Amino acid sequence: NVAGFVRVTIPSNRLAIISVPMDIFDPSLLGLMGTNQLKPGGAISFANADQVWLWDRSGPTPVYAPYALKNTDWQFHSCTNWSGPATNPSLRAGDAMWLRLGPTSKDTTITLMGQVVESTSRTNSIGAGPNMVCFPYSCAVKLKDTEFVKSGLKLGGISYAAADQLWMWNVTGSLYRAYAVKKAGSLTNWYTCDGNWGLPAGLSDDVVVDIGTGFWLRTITNTFTWVTTNTYLSNLR
Repeated sequence: NVAGFVRVTIPSNRLAIISVPMDIFDPSLLGLMGTNQLKPGGAISFANADQVWLWDRSGPTPVYAPYALKNTDWQFHSCTNWSGPATNPSLRAGDAMWLRLGPTSKDTTITLMGQVVESTSRTNSIGAGPNMVCFPYSCAVKLKDTEFVKSGLKLGGISYAAADQLWMWNVTGSLYRAYAVKKAGSLTNWYTCDGNWGLPAGLSDDVVVDIGTGFWLRTITNTFTWVTTNTYLSNLR
């Protein structure tokens, strides 16, 4: 087994979509974050705490589920039921979440630790609408290598409006950049979703999703199983 870590730095008063790029030793929110990386809330309020927002698709309508540490027990509590019992949502490689720094938090570096993903392939269910996910391996990936196209991503033609789109969050600028795949004859390529596919500078096959970074995969009505292949496995053996 190969252990490793990834560090993600978030500037003060910012938020970032961080990912689970490894198999966590304790596959849970507390197992990923521990108790000494995030600023906790107090017994009465979570207002000054750093918050983790998970995207909960388990119900009929997807909703955010926010959590923060409480300094009375150093466990995670739901921000929607702060006085309730501690809770520890499960996580696995391929999941992603918002990390929102508290109003008085300074620049914060989060260390994500775990075991390098060693499975030959991974599957993730992509539902209709927004999905907060990440590349489920312990490496960065170019858009052209995400294997979304062969898994069933809906492509665009003249316009990207009806295509499934990948939205990446820029932490420094606090804005999104959206990408989709354009089909032109037998060719399929990633482009930016601005203007007329961002042409000619919009070709985005080589845009990199860094390790530790999550993103939104926003489908219109499309659902599919995202199947990805581990390309570095042979290097571990």
